[in-house]
Amino acid sequence: MKKLLVVVMLTSMVLFSVGCEKNNVDTEQNTTVEDSGNKDTSETIDSEKNNQKQEEEKSNISEEKQEMKTLKIYYVNENAEIVSEEMKTENIDDTTVWNQLIEKGILTEGCKLNSCKIDENNKTIDLDMNTEVGERIRSMGTTGKDEILTCIVNSYLDTYNCEKLKLTENGQALDTGDTELDGYMNHF
Repeated sequence: MKKLLVVVMLTSMVLFSVGCEKNNVDTEQNTTVEDSGNKDTSETIDSEKNNQKQEEEKSNISEEKQEMKTLKIYYVNENAEIVSEEMKTENIDDTTVWNQLIEKGILTEGCKLNSCKIDENNKTIDLDMNTEVGERIRSMGTTGKDEILTCIVNSYLDTYNCEKLKLTENGQALDTGDTELDGYMNHF
């Protein structure tokens, strides 16, 4: 009888302990589910915030694109071909194109722009340059002169959407050595 009582007690204890473990597992699973629910909610909130930020960034980019202006610069590449490059910039002023022509090697650091007058109604541009520009042009052969003039004229006409450009040297007609440029030039 004592043996039977011991066996029943041991069996009961085993069943109770197994039953308790099952409840612990269920509780852990329920806790996990609840935690997942909290993660989903916080992920949803984070996702909504990210979507709002992305929409704001797209809106800002759209505004920036509207404010950005296109600058088109002509230059001579390593194959001695005249090519153009378009750049986006927030502001285009009198010296923006000029500085890019210097950067691309068409003009030198000593080449200065005295004035730039743009007539949007007549679609003309009057550029007055210093003597250094005239000397650079005159020092070139025929091909070099043509390349420099083409790059200056086309860069300004395309950037400012004009039809004719007049080049002067210190207020006087530009003398290239071959010819005197006393009128307006069209796109090359």
